[in-house]
Amino acid sequence: MKNYYQDTKYISNSHLQAFKRCPFFYAEKYINGNVQEIERDYFIYGQIVDTLLTEPEKFNQKFLPVDRRIDISALKETKTDLAELDKEISVKQLEKKPHKSLQDKKEKLMEAIKKMEEAGEKEQITKALYENALESINEISRQELYKMFRVEDMSQEIITLEACGDMPARKGKLDYINVKKKIIADIKTCASFKMFRPQNYYQQLSYYRELASIKYGISEEDWDCYLLVVSKEAEMKHSQMYHISKNLLDIAKQENHELIERFMESQKSGFYTPCTENNTPARQEVCFDCPHYSACPFSQQKEFVYLQ
Repeated sequence: MKNYYQDTKYISNSHLQAFKRCPFFYAEKYINGNVQEIERDYFIYGQIVDTLLTEPEKFNQKFLPVDRRIDISALKETKTDLAELDKEISVKQLEKKPHKSLQDKKEKLMEAIKKMEEAGEKEQITKALYENALESINEISRQELYKMFRVEDMSQEIITLEACGDMPARKGKLDYINVKKKIIADIKTCASFKMFRPQNYYQQLSYYRELASIKYGISEEDWDCYLLVVSKEAEMKHSQMYHISKNLLDIAKQENHELIERFMESQKSGFYTPCTENNTPARQEVCFDCPHYSACPFSQQKEFVYLQ
C-alpha cells in the first residue's frame, strides 16, 4: 500500500491511460523519471474523500487540516534557534538575571517545532476543504448503494497479478470490493455533474473486474460494477450512483487489451511514440517542455510566429 504509486513493476490502469494519451509522456514519467507531476487540488480532494470512506483510520496519518500552511523546511533551523536560546537562558539563570521574554520566545519556538513535527510528510489541507469533504461523505451516505455496502464493509484492496503469456504484471487499487456479493465500486468526485462523463471510467472498472475475476476465480459476468460519484460544490451537494452494464464493460475490456498489446510492443521495441504521431491528447500541465507539444492538435500552446 505504501509504495503502490511508486511501483513500476506492475502496470496499473493509470499507467495505461497515461500511455494512451501519450506514450512518450508515459516513458518520460514512469521509465526515465523525468516528469514530476503537480498535485492538483482536485486530486487531493478525491484522495481525502477516498480515505475518509475506505480507510478512515489512516486519515490522520495522511492529512493534516490547518488554518495556514506550516513550513516544515524550517524545522532544522528552528531547532538550532531553540538550542541557542536554551544556552542564552542558562546564562541568564546563572547570572540570576530576568529572562521572561526569552522564556516566552522559547515556548513559541517549541510550539512551532511541535506543529512542524506533527505535519511531517502529511498532506496539509485547509479546514474548509476538510469540512467540504465531510459534507461529501454525508451526501454519499444517503445513497442506496452505500447503505447496501454498510460503512463497516467499505474497504480498499490492492490486487496484483504476475506477468502471464501476453499480459504484463498488473495491479489495481480498488476503492471497494465485496467478493461475497460480487460487487466492485469506485468512488469519484467531480466539480459538476454537468461535466461528469461516466464513460471515462468504463475501462478502469473493466480493468478492476478482470483482476478480481482472475484472483478470486469468479466469472467476469458475475460481478456488478458501480461508480459512486459526489460533487464538490460547497453550496449544494449532489451524488449519483451508476451501474455499468456488462456489455459496456466487455467493450471496455477489448479496448484495454488492444491498449495493452500496443503497450507491450513499445516495451519490446523501447520506442514510445510522441502524442503527435498517434493523435492522442497530451497532458497540458506537464508537457510544455516536450519538443512535440506545440505541434499536438490538442495543445493550447501555439507555435511562435517570427515576423521579419
